[in-house]
Amino acid sequence: MTVVLAYTNRYMSVIMSDDRINYGRHQEFGYIDGTTKLIELPNMGWISGAGLSDYLDKLKDSLANLEPTNTDEIKEVYKKVIEKCKDEDPDLAEDIDESVAVVSWISSDTKEIFFRVGVLSAKHFGEKLMILQNGHIFIAYPGDYLDNPIKAETLEKKYNLHIGEELDFYSILKNMFEIFKEIALDSKYVSNNCDVGIQVLQQDGIYKLKISGDIFDLLNKVNNNKLDKEFKVVNVFSFF
Repeated sequence: MTVVLAYTNRYMSVIMSDDRINYGRHQEFGYIDGTTKLIELPNMGWISGAGLSDYLDKLKDSLANLEPTNTDEIKEVYKKVIEKCKDEDPDLAEDIDESVAVVSWISSDTKEIFFRVGVLSAKHFGEKLMILQNGHIFIAYPGDYLDNPIKAETLEKKYNLHIGEELDFYSILKNMFEIFKEIALDSKYVSNNCDVGIQVLQQDGIYKLKISGDIFDLLNKVNNNKLDKEFKVVNVFSFF
């Protein structure tokens, strides 16, 4: 279990995740922090997930080798992985279905480039790939929020998840950091450590960036205009 937040607009996509691995459905066997669950997809963007870690790791590995030309290819990989995992361990079928994977990539036509974030969850969407609506913050909640929906309802009343597409880059991150902090403080399944995978359009190309750190430190830096030094450039797709 974990928390994953995601956002996309015409110029960028963001996926952020904590780094806690919980042992047992209700953490009855403890937990460990420091396990990076946000993975770079070399030919796409980023992927993270909430739920059964063994299944999610296999899905991440399979998508890491994909060079998609359309969303059907992502769905086909997802279908094969989920079927194989259920065949290997039928007792975990329910946990696999309840797991949520969040993945980003870039698509284009002859005129435009589109930043995409998709959500895969058998329980909620079957074999479909749910494309995140631009301007909306998506949250894959940890188990204690799923067990008590009032917690999620309270959070979503406090924070506006429909932040739109017009906010600047740092305001978008600040909004997401604030929500992440709230969940980290409230959920025993979520750590304070935050990994952030970004794809963003710049004048000379599309930059793939990563930020990692304690959520309170990241919030302090974005509030004081000091977040620039935290970005690691993972790759650049140049227009020239």
